Amino acid sequence: MVNHAGDSMGARREPRMLRPRFVFHVAGRVWVVDETQPVAALFDPRTAEFETLTSWTELPAAPPGGRPSYLAADDTGLWVQNDRGGPLARVTADGIDRAEYTDGRALLGAGRSGAWCFTTHRRRQPALARTADTPPPPFPRQSFLVALPGGGTRTVPVVDAGVVSVESDESHLHIGLEHHPWSRTR
Repeated sequence: MVNHAGDSMGARREPRMLRPRFVFHVAGRVWVVDETQPVAALFDPRTAEFETLTSWTELPAAPPGGRPSYLAADDTGLWVQNDRGGPLARVTADGIDRAEYTDGRALLGAGRSGAWCFTTHRRRQPALARTADTPPPPFPRQSFLVALPGGGTRTVPVVDAGVVSVESDESHLHIGLEHHPWSRTR
């Protein structure tokens, strides 16, 4: 049960049961993340015994009507971003360990190398040349931001290509690139 004695305005809230949204196996524990509250219940996977609650209430909430938080797990904890492009928090069993500024990038996934973030833009228009003798416009400058496991960030530039798609799964980051965008056909 999640128990909230009151909110920041002093209003009394009734306790409620945890409503699972995600389940992760992280750092030797099963993390059950609530669907609306910034909290996770941690369980021992061998005994199914409850161990502790952890939360990230200090992270700014998503704007009203926004989409659900982005969450990604790695070997030692969760990375949580409540708003696309907002701050990114590293959450351990003890709560928020640290936070990183993402410079407008959204969390894509996480692994041993850190949490990967990228600016999500609408797909650009096809690169069309203005005349038969000129190339199309160059790709916009793009880069990934990696929040490192030990703290800090690193920028990974995309060189001589345009990112057209980015997807992740439990163990891979898949990046679709458009390169050498033009050739003349008659």
